[in-house]
Amino acid sequence: MRLVLSLSAAAILVASPLGTAEFSASHDGEYCATRIQPIGSAAAPPSPACFDSQKEVDSYIEALLAPNTGARSSAASVLIGTVYKDDNYSGGSYTFYGSGSCAGSTYGFPSLSSDWQGTISSAKAYSSCWVTLYDSTSYAGQRYNCTPSCSSLPSFNDRTKSLVFRPAGTVG
Repeated sequence: MRLVLSLSAAAILVASPLGTAEFSASHDGEYCATRIQPIGSAAAPPSPACFDSQKEVDSYIEALLAPNTGARSSAASVLIGTVYKDDNYSGGSYTFYGSGSCAGSTYGFPSLSSDWQGTISSAKAYSSCWVTLYDSTSYAGQRYNCTPSCSSLPSFNDRTKSLVFRPAGTVG
């Protein structure tokens, strides 16, 4: 059964290392997931976990959502958003999760990898977030706001090079 990624803000992702025996993530798959950092964070963005199918990334996300047997870590996270290579939330996907919702926090990805720059055709934001797409790195250039989702990007298709997830009700 395919996990639907349109989870509510209450969906908790438990940040824990997942063994490579469980998931054979690669860096060249079309379906990826990664932790996104708050804007201004000095932490380097982690490498994404990428897979060859939506089913594999859904299983990876589902494992992150599974209840932790110990106490919840202070590093628990929530689903922030997903961008897609095709219209109507299809094609390759890149899912972002962060340290909390966008209520009071703004998350950014200042430079998408070369595999993702100029390929995004639809986007969804979760957890009280809206997403702003930029046609230049470091949140520069022209922008396109999804409030919270865009099933297509008529004037911005395949132009995104950086993105920001910001509190709902605010635009870039």
